[in-house]
Amino acid sequence: MQIYRTSSEFEEQLLKLKDKMSGLKKQVATKTDETVFSMAVAHRKEMDDLYDGLFHLKQQIEEVRLDQEVQVKEKYHHPKDQVSAI
Repeated sequence: MQIYRTSSEFEEQLLKLKDKMSGLKKQVATKTDETVFSMAVAHRKEMDDLYDGLFHLKQQIEEVRLDQEVQVKEKYHHPKDQVSAI
């Protein structure tokens, strides 16, 4: 523990300590901002990847639905000239 001889020495050291604390506070704030930004970018990329996967899945489902419609039409559609006489 340091003993100060005069109040001006104490005040000078106190100002230095305040400046140092202010600098540390700015460093923490900057690091926090960088971390939050990095996390936001990572989450945005994950969301974009999920959206792309969902869009691709939707396209595949639509293709399967259309294929099933074609198969049903081919199976049950009988042109008039192919209908046998009853």
